[in-house]
Amino acid sequence: MLDEIYIEKNYSNKGLDTKLIKNVILNNDIIYLWVYKENGKAISLYKKLGFNTIEETETRLFIAKNIYQKREERKNKPEKVVDTNKTNIN
Repeated sequence: MLDEIYIEKNYSNKGLDTKLIKNVILNNDIIYLWVYKENGKAISLYKKLGFNTIEETETRLFIAKNIYQKREERKNKPEKVVDTNKTNIN
């Protein structure tokens, strides 16, 4: 179980967050999380990756993604690879 994920500002907008969430999707059948409404970039990423809003509070959204395709089929599906070697994260 993963409880929290934070990407520090100096590492954001480098594709690391997308790669991380895609890896979580690849290895889990059901994913759900809370995200603060003020975190527009994260909400946009989750929606782009197929998450749907399940519940809403004054400050947060509860979003989820159900994966019906078998995990092995997802692993064998060709996917665009992000070259993280072009990004200097040191």
